[in-house]
Amino acid sequence: MLQAAAPLGKLTTGYDAEVATSVLLGAVYAQCVPSGRRETVADFVDGFVKFLGRRRTGDSLAVLAGLAAVAPGMAGERAARTVGRWTDRGLTGPPWIDQVGKVRCTGGWQVRDAYGDQTHYLATYTYDSPLVGGPEHAVGVLVDHNRRLVTDLLVHYSAEETLADWRRAVETTSGHVTVEPVEPALIRSGAEPPLRRTEELPEPPGGQRYLNNWAFTLARLALLPDSGQPASSPVDTGAVVRDFLESSDARRVTREMRPSVADAAEVVRHGAQLVVTYAAETTVGNPLRWSPTAVTDLLLEWMPAQRDLPPDVVTWLPEVLDAFVTYAADLRELSEPAMLATRMAIARSTSEYQTRTLGDPGGESMATVLDRMVAAGVDPTDEAAARQWLTGYLESTRYPKSTREGKRE
Repeated sequence: MLQAAAPLGKLTTGYDAEVATSVLLGAVYAQCVPSGRRETVADFVDGFVKFLGRRRTGDSLAVLAGLAAVAPGMAGERAARTVGRWTDRGLTGPPWIDQVGKVRCTGGWQVRDAYGDQTHYLATYTYDSPLVGGPEHAVGVLVDHNRRLVTDLLVHYSAEETLADWRRAVETTSGHVTVEPVEPALIRSGAEPPLRRTEELPEPPGGQRYLNNWAFTLARLALLPDSGQPASSPVDTGAVVRDFLESSDARRVTREMRPSVADAAEVVRHGAQLVVTYAAETTVGNPLRWSPTAVTDLLLEWMPAQRDLPPDVVTWLPEVLDAFVTYAADLRELSEPAMLATRMAIARSTSEYQTRTLGDPGGESMATVLDRMVAAGVDPTDEAAARQWLTGYLESTRYPKSTREGKRE
């Protein structure tokens, strides 16, 4: 590690030294087991600092200065104290030794798509002495709200050019992407929780770039003010469901259901509760934020994993989801094309959803279930008759006779 870090002393700016040190720590990150990765890297750096403390050379001083700027946890503070003792005793280092890590935030931005699937948080920084410290630069954290993970970390050499690129993107996407100023504290509260979750993954989603920029990004986020507030407040899912049930969208899907479902209102309520619970607990936490990706993940990934749900609720969930998405889009004033794209994603996913959730209640494929329906004299194109038959079929296959009698009792 010392051999790899030795060239730090030959770099010309503190920015270059911090970026190079971040790359070195990214190599350590890659060797750690997922659990407690940040703490493991900090423990390694702490031992490395102790080792360097016994080698009073200019190269060791440069490495310690780099670690003082970007190492996570108390290890960075230990490195800074060692640098201070050595310089007080006359040991000299590179010209940037007093500027490394000495930056201040000059602005915060967030770049979002129309659905809110992703937010690219961008914070800009400048050194106290740019001549030896380095250029004004930007740090970017790309958050995927559907997975609540960070998918990329970026360090931009020129903050102005980066912002100019994003503004050009706004012009070419017809409003699908927006760039807005944001308080730096909100960047920290929005980026740190998903970054913590990402550190627990076996492999970083952003590949080598994520590894190279991880320590640098942590150090820059730590300089931002702490809002003292969580990125999102707990959601009252019951209130969201109640509001939806009073809407015209809920009444419409209830009317559509009544010819074939005895307790249509309860099925809509139960389905809406599932939809809101998924949004509140699995994605970013906002039940009104829906996108083609979010509805597809709900139908094809989350719902098939749920157990012991009433057959009517499972059968009608795509229709309930469609009604809820329409309701939420009106409240959020989502554009008509964006809302239609989300509803189309529900329609495209419904067939596969039925296969995954309804087609294997007794180990049978959807094709086998359709064959049984036809053999029973039911026309699959008659939606009301098909739903009524499927509900009875699911009841008989999911719950054996003795179980059904026990449930009634």
